[in-house]
Amino acid sequence: MVDAPLRSVAARAQSEQPRSPSLTERRMERTRRQLAEMAARLFLERGYEAVTVEEIVAAVEVSPRTFFRYFASKEDVLDEILVNEAQAITAALRDRPKEEPVLDAVKAAAASWLGTAQRDPRTLRLFALVVRTPVLRSRWLVRRHGTQEQLAEILTQRLPVGTEPKMALLAAGALIAVVTTIFEFWVEDFDDAETFTFMDRALEAVVDGFGLGGRSETPPR
Repeated sequence: MVDAPLRSVAARAQSEQPRSPSLTERRMERTRRQLAEMAARLFLERGYEAVTVEEIVAAVEVSPRTFFRYFASKEDVLDEILVNEAQAITAALRDRPKEEPVLDAVKAAAASWLGTAQRDPRTLRLFALVVRTPVLRSRWLVRRHGTQEQLAEILTQRLPVGTEPKMALLAAGALIAVVTTIFEFWVEDFDDAETFTFMDRALEAVVDGFGLGGRSETPPR
């Protein structure tokens, strides 16, 4: 017979297990993703200003009311894609081995992000659209700020105990600025090799400048 404390622990563990999304939730997520993807496609084909909400919903075969159930405005529709792009580099850094020097981990995370973009030409074209469209660029800058806080948390876990949290936040801001600015250079006029080389050099400057510790164990590109 299982005693009461054990039953309580088992019940609590079961209640804490992540719940699978319901059919309705999966349908809603699919519709949201379809709207975002169609908007991105139309923006790239015709330009952001030339596309209306009515044209987006017609292409997905839903009503304007459905669109505004998911997005407050046309400006919001790319947020999901921008969020995914902004979080990709933090996710890549989080997945690096904990014992890896900070510089190597940051370089590998940035290279992973750039490599993904390199394999998907649409990413570069979308980023070019964002950079050249003021309202979308302002959204990207807001998302970039949120990414800075996430990156600072990840850096803090890799830095020596007692490191000033504000220093990690400053370093994260500098790293995000380096990555996104070089991405803009790539969009405008850098070739692939130049982009990767410039990224390595800039990341080395930031990591060394903020004293984040650890010399790179990988040879330069």
